[in-house]
Amino acid sequence: MSSLQSRASILAIASALAFLPMGWAQDSTTDAAGQTAAQSRTAMVVDQFLHHIMMARPDLAASAGEVLVADDITPSQLAEVVDSMNLGDKLDRAIRRGRAMSGGVAELVGRFETKLERGRLDRAREVERMREAIEMLSGTIRQQGLGRGRLEAAGEYAVPMLLAQIVDGRNPSVEIASTDVLVTIGRRSVLPLAMALPDLDPSSQRKVCDILGQIGWPTAVPFLLEVYEQPTAPSDVREAASRGISRLGGTSVGVSDAFTSLARQFFRRDLPLIPYPDEPVNNIWVWDSYGGLTPTPVPTQIFADVMAMRLAERALRTNPANTEALAIFVAANLRRQQDLAEGTVDPVYGDLDRSPEFFATVVGSSVGQRVLSLALDVQDTALVRQAIGALAHTGGAAVVTGAQGRTPIIECLSYPDRRVQYDAAILLGAALPTTNFSQDTAVVPLLAAAARTAGSQYAAVVAPEEEDRRQMAAALAEEGFTVVGTAGTWDDLVASALVGGMLDLVAARGRSDQLQATVSGVRRNASTTAAPVLLIVAEEDRPGVERLFALDRRVGVWTAGTPQETMISTITDLVKRTSGGLMDQGEAIEYAMRSLEVLQDIALSRNPVLRIEDGERALAEALVSRSGALRLAVANVMALIPTDSAQIKLLDVALLASSDEQAELLEAVAASGRRNGNRAEPRQIAALRQLVQTSSGTTADASAIAYGALGLPAEEAVKLILK
Repeated sequence: MSSLQSRASILAIASALAFLPMGWAQDSTTDAAGQTAAQSRTAMVVDQFLHHIMMARPDLAASAGEVLVADDITPSQLAEVVDSMNLGDKLDRAIRRGRAMSGGVAELVGRFETKLERGRLDRAREVERMREAIEMLSGTIRQQGLGRGRLEAAGEYAVPMLLAQIVDGRNPSVEIASTDVLVTIGRRSVLPLAMALPDLDPSSQRKVCDILGQIGWPTAVPFLLEVYEQPTAPSDVREAASRGISRLGGTSVGVSDAFTSLARQFFRRDLPLIPYPDEPVNNIWVWDSYGGLTPTPVPTQIFADVMAMRLAERALRTNPANTEALAIFVAANLRRQQDLAEGTVDPVYGDLDRSPEFFATVVGSSVGQRVLSLALDVQDTALVRQAIGALAHTGGAAVVTGAQGRTPIIECLSYPDRRVQYDAAILLGAALPTTNFSQDTAVVPLLAAAARTAGSQYAAVVAPEEEDRRQMAAALAEEGFTVVGTAGTWDDLVASALVGGMLDLVAARGRSDQLQATVSGVRRNASTTAAPVLLIVAEEDRPGVERLFALDRRVGVWTAGTPQETMISTITDLVKRTSGGLMDQGEAIEYAMRSLEVLQDIALSRNPVLRIEDGERALAEALVSRSGALRLAVANVMALIPTDSAQIKLLDVALLASSDEQAELLEAVAASGRRNGNRAEPRQIAALRQLVQTSSGTTADASAIAYGALGLPAEEAVKLILK
């Protein structure tokens, strides 16, 4: 292409941008001629965008692409123009080529594709277009085909209008066509129809029961059972419900249990149950006697939990004693709250006058343990921690015996997250159990580990390129992570034996298939199955990777090349929704102090199950590495351990301490002597005798107390008197 042609193309694109009126497809003030002109100009820019991609002219393609992704053209307008151009496979070929083009074209192609897809959905769901499509169902064969196509494209959003034709029933041919479309839409028809079913008139109930049977999606079973077991339901309705249940493979389980089972599936976030998992919102449906079937859009990240709560409520209405349904309601309610984006309101349950924490405690320990079991089953670390927090208020030694044949709090001792283990150990230690239980020997070491290393953050890096691994490791180290290993693949990392314990973060970079392999490997590994994973991608790959992991809350995506502070922000958000947030110094100290308080109670009570000696090694290390009030708290626990090595270590540290804390550490030595007798070595006794002779003030007083508490000879006092 000559420079003159290039300039002409740029001028043409600029001219098209300058004269595209805002809102041309919806603005009633714009006349038909104006709309047609705007559509023609947009079509010209689309044609140039695709042409310049195919001609390998990234500069000109970028100019056209900027026009098409700008806000001046709405998604619906773009879709209307593109779909009217009869581009055939030219569009697909150009998009495939554009994804690999430089000069910013690849990123623009991604934005164009996303906008076009959004526009097609928006157009399909426009109320007026759906209303026109319903009218077409009674037109010519061609009109009927066009109308069906539009309604099928609208999917779930067309169900209210289609159901209205069935309820109305005045036009048999339209009713038959509407029924056929509902069956074709398939599983996305089921929730709207099922939620409306109990409130329809008997004639409509019979028809909808048959439609649900034809669709064949088992989500409808509890709703059909509900109708079937209604004592006031007419016989033909009960027969239709029975037919539907049989076609869907339903069993004789009761209504409450059926709704509980479905609620559990939603709580697990089984992907096929979510109508539009890639979209920002999904609908909760209700039947209004005046407005008919009405949707309430809720954010997709909480849709499954809201549905689980709604279904659990239905189960409880049928059987208020259904504790499994109650546990599902509580667990989903807790997770719904934590997954709501900041500033977002749940339009369905936003007006509950009690907090999720209220429900988590008022249900008591038995149901609380069921909530914890549910959280463990889906490996939701943040929810596990919330459930343990509720049990800390309502449980006690009884949590060791569990509920329904399961002891979830003991499972938490080996859960692949450090804080969950600490939380469980604190709860079990504070309960001071009197009978042995599985993993009882893990409690005291975990509490001691919290006193020693709480606050450390461990990460691993996976990337095919060495330079990427080096940069990622350096960035994580700069933010306080200890990077325990790097490798080209997850399998190589595991084979290197560098990753043998829990990880607080896995950072990975690579192609989409490589990232999938890494995430899959992390989830298969028993030590990292709940670990958050940060995926680092190129700008053009981000939309596809985000769609791939849209419902995995343990995965975050960061765009390579953007400022490092955005990476840290992404990690912070990821860890917050995964496990409650990065552990800062304040929280680490709080964990340590709480653990030491429990260890002190265990030692003082001489608990028959939990042995304070099991924590000696970690506490001895903490006595050296910690400082200030935390070090003194460790010393007070060490003083309670009835071993020679504990007293020897405590006295060594006290003798070497500075004058500011030496007196307080010597008081801990005295406590050890009073409780456990003299276990000091001769060299230590000599050093303590020297300290008694040479010190003054509070240090002298403390050294004298320690000397006397260890039962050492009184001759030192005589020497000082005679001196």
